[in-house]
Amino acid sequence: MYLELKIDTKSYNVNLNNPIPIHIGISRHNQVSAYGLPKATFSTVVDGSFIGDVSKGGSCNVENLQISPHGNGTHTEGVGHVHTNHQSILSNYKKYFYLAQLISVEPNQNNQLEASSFTNVLTNEVEAIVVRTIPNNPDKLIADYANFSAPFFSKDCISFFNSYESLKHIITDLPSLDKSEDSNLTAHKLWFLNPKDQSPILDKFITELVFVPNHIPDGLYLASISPMPAETDATPSSVILYELVS
Repeated sequence: MYLELKIDTKSYNVNLNNPIPIHIGISRHNQVSAYGLPKATFSTVVDGSFIGDVSKGGSCNVENLQISPHGNGTHTEGVGHVHTNHQSILSNYKKYFYLAQLISVEPNQNNQLEASSFTNVLTNEVEAIVVRTIPNNPDKLIADYANFSAPFFSKDCISFFNSYESLKHIITDLPSLDKSEDSNLTAHKLWFLNPKDQSPILDKFITELVFVPNHIPDGLYLASISPMPAETDATPSSVILYELVS
């Protein structure tokens, strides 16, 4: 199945037959983790004589899942992550498809992602940027980011993103836009808060801890980003890229 997508004067065919999932799901074993947050746990529901496990005689399988979205896999967050208003994903997430630019970027000697890496990539039509950091290997699927300092986005880089009015979503394979030691969350606040009065920007989002395999080429895609609808600042999400054929 193909979909025709028109953006200004350009037309693309979207190949819906070849979805490219780049999210990291919440698995039972070998989970990715960040910032020392507890790993996700699965537990069987037991209530009186009922046991939610068919293998133990229950009529059906029923489980509790306990998660810490910021550390257990791919998650999408909004301004409620850094603002006193506690705006939730459920309240503000209205857009599920984005024209997305995938780019592979190597951090500088200070482990930062610089604005110069993106200057020839973004256009005024791009709504989301997917940042694949180099080196890139499957270890990212089970990495424990409490054990080392991950690359992070420089202030100039986020300011450069802010100069594009169409850009509303940053998607990255990193656990955070910010350096792990930055308790002020500088990059998040630059992205989420109005520089004039620090008021919240409700239609901007960040999705962290994705994994884009090396065989997926850099370029334009249609991205489908679907957070779990919940009244909290961040929730697990699915991220799927679709090829665009001009």
